[in-house]
Amino acid sequence: MAKDIIVQDEYYRANHMSGVTRLRTELEEGGVCYWIPEDEAVNLTEKTVTENGTYAAMDDDANGYSSVVVNVSNTFGEHDEGRVVNSGALVDQSSRTITVNGTYDTTTNNSVIVEMSSNLSTKTITVNGTYQASSDNVDGYSGVTVSVPNTYTQSDEGKVVNNSALVSQSSRTISVNGTYDTTLNDSVTVETRSNLSTKTITVNGTYQASTDNADGYSNVTVSVPNTYAQSDEGKVVSGSTLVSQSSRTITVNGTYDTTFYSAITVSGAGAVLGSLEASNNYSTYTASDYGFTGFDTVFVSVQPNLTDYTFSENGTYSASDYGYDGFSEVTVDVQSNLTDYTFYENGTYSASDYGYDGFSEITISISISSPVSSIIARTVEYFEDNEIAELGRYAFAGCTYLQTISIANCAYICSSAFYGCDSLGYLYLLNLASMVTLFEDPFSNSSIPTIYVPSDMISVYKNDLYWGLYSDYIVAYEEENET
Repeated sequence: MAKDIIVQDEYYRANHMSGVTRLRTELEEGGVCYWIPEDEAVNLTEKTVTENGTYAAMDDDANGYSSVVVNVSNTFGEHDEGRVVNSGALVDQSSRTITVNGTYDTTTNNSVIVEMSSNLSTKTITVNGTYQASSDNVDGYSGVTVSVPNTYTQSDEGKVVNNSALVSQSSRTISVNGTYDTTLNDSVTVETRSNLSTKTITVNGTYQASTDNADGYSNVTVSVPNTYAQSDEGKVVSGSTLVSQSSRTITVNGTYDTTFYSAITVSGAGAVLGSLEASNNYSTYTASDYGFTGFDTVFVSVQPNLTDYTFSENGTYSASDYGYDGFSEVTVDVQSNLTDYTFYENGTYSASDYGYDGFSEITISISISSPVSSIIARTVEYFEDNEIAELGRYAFAGCTYLQTISIANCAYICSSAFYGCDSLGYLYLLNLASMVTLFEDPFSNSSIPTIYVPSDMISVYKNDLYWGLYSDYIVAYEEENET
C-alpha cells in the first residue's frame, strides 16, 4: 500500500486509500507522515517553543499543532566574546590602518593604527601676526624664521619702557604637554594635540619644530616685543616713535597729563610739593592724599606680579583670575577623562552627555522588543509634530511578527530598514505631497509586502530607480478599496 504514496513538492498526497483507517510512512526527506481519514476527529493543540530543537505532536498527545509560537532568545558562548553584529550576523572585529585624515566607522574594528605623515614647509616672517599653516597649503611649519623690526602703533600710546622692556603682555596657545615660561603672557589657552603644536614667538630668530618635540607648527603667533638699550630708559611711545620725556612747570592748580613728562615743577602761591615713588600698576596717585599740593618728582618702580601654575584641564586661563599679572611658569598635565559603558538600545551616544571625554570600553547588550502585529511608524532619527525625517538602517530589524506598517510624512527609508521582517505583508506610504525617497534595498532578508501609495503618484513610484524594482507590488489606495 506504500507504493500508492506519491511525492510532489516535498509533500505527500494519498491516492486510492479509501477504507484505510490510518497510514504511517517514512518521508524521503526525513520525518514521518500520517494520513488520517476525513471522518476521523483530529486532535490539535498549540505549542510555544523557547529552545531550538525538533518537536513531535505525538509527544504532546496530539495529532498536530494548530499554531506554533517560536521565541528563542539569542545565546552566546565564550568564543563570541568581542564579536559585533554586522549585517545581521555576529562577526569578529579586525584591526584597521588609517593613513588619510577623515572620519571613519570603526564599528567592526577592535583596534586602529594611525600612520599619518605631515606636510610641512619652512616660513620666513617679517611682520607681527598670526599665521595659519593651512593658508600655505601645508599641515605645519618645520621651521620658522622671524625677523620683525621694532614698530609702534596707536595701541602702544602711553606705554613706558621699564627695565629695557615695554610692559605689555600677550596671550599664548599651548598644544603640547610640558612646562613653559609665560613671563610675557597674561593668559594661556591649553589645547593639547598630537604631532603638531602651536608656537608663540617673542624674539627674532629661526625656530625648528623638532626642538619643541613636534613635527611642525599648525599655527604660529608672532609677537616680538621691542628691544631697548640703556639709553632708552624712561622714554615713552608717542605715535609710533619712542621719544624722551621732558620736564614741565605748572603754575596753576589742576589735573595734568604727565605721560610725556619725566618730571614736573609746580610753582604757585602756597604750593607744597613732594616726591612720589609709584610701585603699583593701574593706580591713581593724588598729591593731597600725601599732604602735598603736587609732586615735584615722581619715581616709578613697577614689577609684574607673577606666579607658577599647573593646569590639569584644557581651557583658557587668565592670570588676573588668580590675582596675578601673569604666569612666570606654566606646567600642562592634561589627562583624558574616560569611562566604561554598557548600551542596551540602538542609538548615537556622546561621552560628553555622561560627563566624560570618551569611552574607554563599550559593551553592547541589545535585545529584540516584544512581538507586535501592526506598527504606526516610530521615530528613528528625527521626530517633530508627528513627522518622521527618515527610517534609518535596521529601524525594524528582527521584528519577525510585524505584519503592517503605516507611514505618513516620512522623507527617507534607508537600506535594510525592514531587515528580517518575515511576516511583513502591507506597507502604506501615506505621503500626499511627495514621494518617499528610497535608498537601495529596505527588504533585505525579509518578505516583500504589498506597497500602497496615493493613486496620483503610482507612476512616480513605479518609474523610480529603486521603487521600480518592486513595481509588481505597488498598488493604489483605490485598488485596495475596490477589493
